[in-house]
Amino acid sequence: MNHAIMLLGFCVILIMSPGCERESGNHIIKDIAGKNTFAIGEQVWHDSFLDVERFVNGERIPHAKNDKEWQKAGQMKQPAWCYAEGDSQCKLYNWYAVSDSRGLIPKGWHLPSYEEIHYLKILFYTLNHLEMADHDIANAYPSAASYERVYEKDVNVLYSLPFAYHGQRFGSVAYKGSQAIAVCWTGESPDTSRGYIPVFAQLKEQKQLYTVAAHPSNGIAIRL
Repeated sequence: MNHAIMLLGFCVILIMSPGCERESGNHIIKDIAGKNTFAIGEQVWHDSFLDVERFVNGERIPHAKNDKEWQKAGQMKQPAWCYAEGDSQCKLYNWYAVSDSRGLIPKGWHLPSYEEIHYLKILFYTLNHLEMADHDIANAYPSAASYERVYEKDVNVLYSLPFAYHGQRFGSVAYKGSQAIAVCWTGESPDTSRGYIPVFAQLKEQKQLYTVAAHPSNGIAIRL
């Protein structure tokens, strides 16, 4: 069966399912794989950012408590974590912590791939356009690649990935995007030309979900 038809069929089921709850403009199924998890479409996510201070093997992940320690970790290509700007509830990790052989990701979970993020782009675009088209699938599904980067201005964005918007921290210690953007590591391999790591992000205001790349010394949140 055509993938687009399967996806659209699933969207209709998702919209009409009595088990789904609409919270903050999102159709989700809560606690589907244990406490603090939710389902969107065919995917299961944790409902918060990763919050660990030890590797899977039990050893501590170095906590960079000041600018000097954070910058040094990046320069030395050593694992480290820090708090997001003004938020002691959200931890940011550099790529050296993510890729450390001692393991950062809990068993049974993984960093999202580009393919999984691409699926969400199509899903959210379609859900939002179904609303605009009064659930008329024929007129709601995006033509061409317009869902790839932009939500059209006349679309009221009701469906997006639930996020807290903590921005990121550069290896140079500066924070950027606090309260405006969410940025998370993916499980994709580093860029072969510059060594940058693919990440995915979502803007708070437009709710646009997109993929970019970040330097491995950057502090970025983890969503599994």
